[in-house]
Amino acid sequence: MDIGKAFTFIFDDEDVIKKLLIGTIVFIIPIVNFAGFGYLVHLIKNVEEDLEPPLPDWDNFGGYFMDGLKVLIGLLVYSIPMLLVGCALVVTSIAIQRGVNPADAGIAIRIVAACLSCFILIFALLPYGLMPAIFVRFAETGELSSVFRIGELWSFIQQDVG
Repeated sequence: MDIGKAFTFIFDDEDVIKKLLIGTIVFIIPIVNFAGFGYLVHLIKNVEEDLEPPLPDWDNFGGYFMDGLKVLIGLLVYSIPMLLVGCALVVTSIAIQRGVNPADAGIAIRIVAACLSCFILIFALLPYGLMPAIFVRFAETGELSSVFRIGELWSFIQQDVG
């Protein structure tokens, strides 16, 4: 593997400026930026297939949008535990504020927040730790279900790390 190539391959494309400008604009606009994530999926696919130039053209916006949406749905599902713990933190904080002396509520909320924040951190790392594997597996298969095959994702991560 040529590490230097990983940082310079985009400049081998004569349309790099146009593609990067379009990508920048796409990523700035909410909802439309789903297409940017789909573009990344197709970039991964092009690199895997050793296509030249690996940067895809922006000629399949609808396809990029749908692929990006699928990948982001997968990441959202992996984020559900973090969201649930965050909701528990909010509900607990409100309950403490309503049932305790205001002076004591601040201390109790800080203690609960400190405890639950540890869980939030752990659950937040899950989707980010899996993100590269999720993108690569989806690029290989094009199937949303591949994002949820934990065993395959874990094997992929172990194979490339170890």
